[in-house]
Amino acid sequence: MFVLEFDCVASFGQHAMAIELPQTVQEDVHVDTIDGDVGMNLAKARSLARKMFLFGFALLPWMWFVNVWYFWPQINGKDRILRTYVRRSAVGFVVFSAILLPWTATFLIGGKRLFGDDLWHRLSVSELVSPLAF
Repeated sequence: MFVLEFDCVASFGQHAMAIELPQTVQEDVHVDTIDGDVGMNLAKARSLARKMFLFGFALLPWMWFVNVWYFWPQINGKDRILRTYVRRSAVGFVVFSAILLPWTATFLIGGKRLFGDDLWHRLSVSELVSPLAF
């Protein structure tokens, strides 16, 4: 059984327009995952990698990590679409981590001494929640 996939982008001057050209995908093609011999078929792997990549944008960046971890054998794999989702998930997780970890470390280590009382109380999550507490 074959599944049609669409993927192509054409550029006209300064405007890019997506042109959908069918590519056939055999559903019985096996894709290696971190599970070793278990794996999954190509259509299911593409769908799962795409969903995890998109969920990463919904403030769930750990999904990018899970996507990269699960499809690690495909990070340099043959399938261009799957490889793209895995690589972009890796970039998203690295960027998110590069922003979040220093901010967290600065906030926790520096504390009130670094930020001052006024700014500390405005940035503190406990101060944001306390007016809402019953």
